[in-house]
Amino acid sequence: MKRRVLQRKQTKSDQGKLVSEELEVNIQDLNSIFSPERNKDYITRTLTVSGLDQKSVVVYMASISTSQDIESSIINPLVKNQSPTKKIEDIVSASSITPTDDFLKVVRHISKGDTVLLLDGSQNAYIFATSDFQSRSIGKPENEMSIKGPKESFTEKLGTNLSLIRKKITFRKVVCRESCCIAALIK
Repeated sequence: MKRRVLQRKQTKSDQGKLVSEELEVNIQDLNSIFSPERNKDYITRTLTVSGLDQKSVVVYMASISTSQDIESSIINPLVKNQSPTKKIEDIVSASSITPTDDFLKVVRHISKGDTVLLLDGSQNAYIFATSDFQSRSIGKPENEMSIKGPKESFTEKLGTNLSLIRKKITFRKVVCRESCCIAALIK
């Protein structure tokens, strides 16, 4: 049995799109992709990098990122920084920091569970490796047997199940509300 993979066709506006120097433009573009009003999994935290006196936003997916690590190694150091000469790489204590100006790369990394820092007045975005997918095998249901159809079941907490779904489907249009996941696939 062949597996079909659906991908959204890239438009001319998608190809080679750069991170904007205007923070609000980047936030609007990300919000149009990840739909924060419908997607409770998509988190944006606006803050000011103290020493640099620069407005910024931290973006991540809650179900596939480690919120405690984001808080302790990214957000707290940025807020507590008092030096106006330090670079972001010197302030943040994350294990992997990748600067980029490619907007599509930013979107892909958010979908994969990484955290992104966008700064007002900077065309660079900083990607931090914070993905933390829950893992377990998807087993057969024991109580509700099915004669036809798939034999997989999700028996964990909602957060764990969400992480398992996002691990398998890294499509950026997957929307997670409080009680269900919906994917709007475009041919």
